[in-house]
Amino acid sequence: MTTPRTRRTAPLLLLPVLLVAACGTERAGAGAAPPRAELEARARAAQTSVDFVYVTEVTGFTVAKQSVGVVGDDGYGAVHTDGSGRMFQLSVERKRGQKGGYRKGATDHRFVRIDGERVITASGELSAVDEQTLRDAVDGAHRANDRELDEVLPEATASGATGGGADVERGDLPADGDGAPVDPVDPESASG
Repeated sequence: MTTPRTRRTAPLLLLPVLLVAACGTERAGAGAAPPRAELEARARAAQTSVDFVYVTEVTGFTVAKQSVGVVGDDGYGAVHTDGSGRMFQLSVERKRGQKGGYRKGATDHRFVRIDGERVITASGELSAVDEQTLRDAVDGAHRANDRELDEVLPEATASGATGGGADVERGDLPADGDGAPVDPVDPESASG
């Protein structure tokens, strides 16, 4: 027969067994970044350099992985979204006479910070993101460490390119004519 005291202590006796069973479930090296040479190769395949890959944290926003890529000749950019339509782009390029500060256009705005020879810009549509969010994004932006590089850089394919791999055969582009896609609804209207 169990007593109230036995019922209270039985779970405590099982605790060491549960703790030992939970040990060793994390694989060795989990959370470790790939070698630096691999990260540099992934950046080159994306037509940028690890020196231009900056990351930031803005509450409620995450990087849209499919948006990560080159900006300009060899800069870096990534769109951050909150999942409800609000978004901004964080980009880093070589400095070419730009000045820091806030700028507002008719439909968009940006906040710019100069970091040595790099220009860090957070930009977005006026209707999609407020000035404070852009300021927070630029103020929090920093060069990515190896773990962060691994998180944001596209995976390299066997050919060294980044992205989805081999070219996709569309099947709707004519072999001759103006190159416009063939309209499958009305084939007679196709110029091909």
